Amino acid sequence: MDSTFQELLDSMQDPEDVSGESIGDTYYVTEANIPELSDDEFSYEEIPVEHYTTSDEEEDFDRANRAILETKKHSELGELAQGRPTATLSKRPEVVEDFVKNFLVEKGMLMTLGTFQAEWHQLKQTGELDTERQPLPDCYSHNRILERKIEEQLQELGRERETGIKAGEALVRLRKERDFHRMHHNRLVQEKQRLVYELNRVKQHYSHYAPALVKLKDKYQSAIRERMLTQLERDRALSQVVSLQATLKSLHGGTGGIPTGPSTRATSRLGGDVGEIILESGTSQPLKKSKSSVTSVIKSVTDTKLRALFSTTNPFADKEIAPCGHLTKTVGFHLARKIESHSYGISDINFHPNKPVLVTASDDHTWKLWTLPELNLLMTGEGHHDWISSCRFHPSGHRLATGSGDSSVKIWDFHQGSCVQTLSEHTHGIWSISWSWGGDFLTSGSQDHHIKIWDVETATCRSTLRGHSDAVTCVQFLPYSQLLVSSSADKRAALWDGRNGLCVQTYTGHSHSVNWCCTDFKGVQLASCDAFGQVNLWDLRQHMFTESVDLGPHMANRVEFDTGGACLGVAMGNGVIKMYNLAQQTLSELNEHEESVQCLAFQHDGEYIVSGCSEGCLYLWS
Repeated sequence: MDSTFQELLDSMQDPEDVSGESIGDTYYVTEANIPELSDDEFSYEEIPVEHYTTSDEEEDFDRANRAILETKKHSELGELAQGRPTATLSKRPEVVEDFVKNFLVEKGMLMTLGTFQAEWHQLKQTGELDTERQPLPDCYSHNRILERKIEEQLQELGRERETGIKAGEALVRLRKERDFHRMHHNRLVQEKQRLVYELNRVKQHYSHYAPALVKLKDKYQSAIRERMLTQLERDRALSQVVSLQATLKSLHGGTGGIPTGPSTRATSRLGGDVGEIILESGTSQPLKKSKSSVTSVIKSVTDTKLRALFSTTNPFADKEIAPCGHLTKTVGFHLARKIESHSYGISDINFHPNKPVLVTASDDHTWKLWTLPELNLLMTGEGHHDWISSCRFHPSGHRLATGSGDSSVKIWDFHQGSCVQTLSEHTHGIWSISWSWGGDFLTSGSQDHHIKIWDVETATCRSTLRGHSDAVTCVQFLPYSQLLVSSSADKRAALWDGRNGLCVQTYTGHSHSVNWCCTDFKGVQLASCDAFGQVNLWDLRQHMFTESVDLGPHMANRVEFDTGGACLGVAMGNGVIKMYNLAQQTLSELNEHEESVQCLAFQHDGEYIVSGCSEGCLYLWS
């Protein structure tokens, strides 16, 4: 330890070489302002704005140094001109004692440091040690500074290496994303080219339609003329037959050779022998008929059938119907049973016309049959590929029709236990369906703005009703009538004639989408509800607005008349069923639902109300 310390003392510089001002043995440091150090331990000098160049060319290092020196020179000249002294800083070198202590601390040699300090102070107290502070040569200080800088640079290098690795990983990820998006772009370009090619083909194909339509129109006109001529020939032949039969009768009566009997008759019957002439003697002569004539006869019979089905009067039109039990009892309805029937919301409910059975349709693509009042499951129907919006029993009760979001109407036969017909001419999902009173025709309303009337016997579309400008949300045949009502998202309700497919009356007054409409059992009142909870009533006989009930601001999903037509049940979006008495104009509520009420239905005798909500639960009220 003494030899090392002696070597350090021998290598010390002369105190006279140390920079700074000295007076005798005392050193004084001139007062100066120390600039703020930066994070990277580099001393930056501030350059005034007027000396900062904005040239597009890159400045070289010499030019920057000259600018800094000139700026410093101008600043010193300005201070001298103002008579202010220039601040300078004298560097005081590190002494041997501090250097040794710092070295031992950095190396962690704390025991050696304690020994050194004890021996140093002991020699200092005894006077054996020179107390004059000996400066350390600059090379040691510079070496220490350089070592520190090397360590800092190594740490910075490690951080930069980690940053570089992360940047490389990010670059690889970005390249993969770029390749993926490039591939996706190429696929979209190919898809676009294919669609453009298909569009050109469709346009080219469509260009051939005009002449084909002209030819078909000519053929149709010629077929019409041929049919008229054939009908004239048939009528002429029939008149000739009648005249010949009268002549034969007169001849037979005058000669008496032929026995008298019933009058000879001419009939035209449809069947195996179309157009036979049946004579009294029992012989038959075939009457030649063209194919167009037979088709017109069949169509005429079908038209007559349609008119006959729509010509029956409503037997309940002038008959007083007893009010439902909930109007004559003070207790009213209460919740009798609740079951979890479907995995998704229930969209429609309908009662069987003859048996204590009801059917429910759901968004889970199924329909189910339930018993009353136990609500036991009887049957489950599957076959639709999307939500089922409507379900209706056939008036006879042996069939069921369902409308779905897959743009099809299916007819199910309970005897066969399967789907017997699928009607799929709509282009969008179907919201509502309804049977005619005889069950021979079915109507459907769709999101494609159209209403279709289907002939169930031939599984063909009888007519298409066009007039709504938005989705048709509800369609219903009036009881024992050729008329049907509809509601739409275009804020209107309409009355249609099913025989000719024309709109009889349009009912306006809603400010929002009309979600549902219904008529009473007599077919004289129309009720509609919209998306803001407003319920409007009209008189169908006079086409007059009669009353409006504001139940908002919650949505009204469904409105239904009870059997007597004296009360309205409204399914609300806030989980409440509103019961409105038309005669007394009073309002009551059923508040057991936890979610939005999507549908409700009154039993035919008014004993029960069944409602379904968006959580898939079925509620029975009695």
